[in-house]
Amino acid sequence: MIGGADLHPFPNNWDIAKLFGTHAVYSERWEQNSVVNLRHLLTPNSLKIISQCGDDFYKVDVALHDKLLFDNIPHTFITGLGGYTWSHILKYQLLFMGINFKIRQLKYIIDFLFQIC
Repeated sequence: MIGGADLHPFPNNWDIAKLFGTHAVYSERWEQNSVVNLRHLLTPNSLKIISQCGDDFYKVDVALHDKLLFDNIPHTFITGLGGYTWSHILKYQLLFMGINFKIRQLKYIIDFLFQIC
């Protein structure tokens, strides 16, 4: 997962209001659909979870990270100074997948990405 774990700070972004209604009127929908509030659905060690953040989502993703730690939900948390490009994001996402899912073919993709990034 990459960024945006809590929708509340972004009431005017990405046409979210078209999906849930305006934040001012339908804040409960925003609450119910924010990842940070869906942690109760997770069972520790049942999923491999990665959160990678920076820039706009930094504060909300750090809050998610802290709550996952509090809930004893194992996860990988990567933060950076931003400036994310798809090659930067994919490099770490594919590395995570290669390690956690033991997909041999990803090694070649990861090696290639580390060479060009």
